[in-house]
Amino acid sequence: MDDLETVRLLSELAQETAKENQIDFGMLSISEKETFDLLASEVYEKFKGMEGIENERLVLLGTIVNLAVQNFVLNLQLLKK
Repeated sequence: MDDLETVRLLSELAQETAKENQIDFGMLSISEKETFDLLASEVYEKFKGMEGIENERLVLLGTIVNLAVQNFVLNLQLLKK
């Protein structure tokens, strides 16, 4: 599988899991698909440069933590409105 196919697959998987938690993309200047494609590409590029299973796990965990923090902060901002 080449890089472009991998990014496409990551984007599709993320979009599928996002169906459980609907996000309002109306406030963005790009489409939902473009958002997922962009972030899938960014995550893949970070992951691709790592070698060895330990580094891969750390990158995955770091990415999960980053996404959780972003989600937490955005939810707090929404609650304040």
